[in-house]
Order: sequence, then structure tokens, then C-alpha cells
Amino acid sequence: KPYVGFEFNFGNARYTQDYTFVPKPALNILTGGAQSGVRELTLGYVAHPHPIFGLQPFLGVGGGTIRFKPTPGGGQGLPQQYRAAYYYTLGVEDNFPDSHFGVRLGFRQLIYLAPDFIQNYLTITRRVRTSEPNIGFFVRF
Repeated sequence: KPYVGFEFNFGNARYTQDYTFVPKPALNILTGGAQSGVRELTLGYVAHPHPIFGLQPFLGVGGGTIRFKPTPGGGQGLPQQYRAAYYYTLGVEDNFPDSHFGVRLGFRQLIYLAPDFIQNYLTITRRVRTSEPNIGFFVRF
């Protein structure tokens, strides 16, 4: 059915958050930034309106979680942190001939709170947007 669809997203990335303190603190805390490995798990709803020029457009929205796990080298000994995330995506897709498989090309924006690694001197209440072009494969049931 064109307006009933679900998707699961899994992603791994490297993330570096740079911090600037104004005024500069007396203590030497979190100088520069913190590097972390990021794992994303999200679920969403996807709809497929009418085809345009032989390609099938799609729109999706969803939510899930992101884990920020500081790396041993650049994570400055900080603890890992989970943040809630939501996203929207849009693009076009096409089925492989005589198959339930296909390829999609699109744009995706993930929105979440910037990580503060549970440090009380570093409380950040700022939303961050990660915009990314994407290419992927799908299975249609």
C-alpha cells in the first residue's frame, strides 16, 4: 500500500564536539573537544505518493536514540551518553526489475540535543541538526 510503510535505520559514525567557554573557566576542564563514536537506531513511517517521471518519491519521519561513546584517544575519559533523536527524510527510489529489492536516493536530517556527557558544568540545551545525503537499498514485502 503506498501510504503504509515502515523503516529501520542503523548508523555508525565518528563525532567530535568542540567546546568554547566564555569566560574561560579557572579549571582546565574539557579543553578543545571530545571525540566519540556514534551509534544511531531509529524507526519511522514512510509514505510513497504517486510516481513522478518513472521514479517513486518517498517521505519519512521517525524517532529513536543516539549513543555517544567517547573514544579512548580523544574522549577525555568522559562517560557515554544517550540522546533522543527524530528525523525526516525525502527522496526517490526505484525497484530492481522483477524483484522485491530496490535502491533509494535521498536527503535526511537528524535532530537531537548536543551531547554534554553528563557533566554538570557543561549543560547544553541546544538542538543539533545533522543533514546528510543518503543512498540505500530496500526490501519491499
